[in-house]
Amino acid sequence: MTTAIDIRKYLENTVCEAFKAEIAAYIELSNDPNAENIITYNETAILSIFKSAIIRNQPLDKVWSMQEFAVFDDKNAFKGRGDLFVMFRKDEINCDILFEAKRLGKYIPTQESKAKEKSWEKEALTTIEQGLKYMNTEKKHFIKPSFLVTIFFEIILSKDIEKYRLLNPTDIGEESEYFAFYINAKKTHLCVHGYVTKFE
Repeated sequence: MTTAIDIRKYLENTVCEAFKAEIAAYIELSNDPNAENIITYNETAILSIFKSAIIRNQPLDKVWSMQEFAVFDDKNAFKGRGDLFVMFRKDEINCDILFEAKRLGKYIPTQESKAKEKSWEKEALTTIEQGLKYMNTEKKHFIKPSFLVTIFFEIILSKDIEKYRLLNPTDIGEESEYFAFYINAKKTHLCVHGYVTKFE
């Protein structure tokens, strides 16, 4: 049975490398001298590249995905849209995953105020709460186990990377796994991090 650790390792290894390749391909194919700035776009744009990293070269009967996944409650009332829904039917990963993403502003503790810190953490925790709301509404329709992945995209300047602080929220689930990896460019870095939470 697929575990949260399996999903974390898949994100940090397979998806990370594929994500890097997707961004590198865009930079190579584009005529834009500032093509690497694609990693500074909003979460919808970055998530579309992330989605491509997951599904490219995968057969349709093994991996299927959709962005802006509509969520409805038991009374068929619309509750919102999950950022990305992926169904895996592979031998090594057999589960449904709902991704809730946020492009957060960079936060450098040595340079930012306490007010900035509170705003940054509130935005991140709001994303987690929204993902949990969607997952609790939809999980009855998913195969078991299913997973919520709350994922954050953050930009760090090269000069700040040693001072950068990763988010470390608590109390979002008993069986959660933290993941993090970096996408490096010349002037900026994209930090991709978040939590995998298992639902039975």
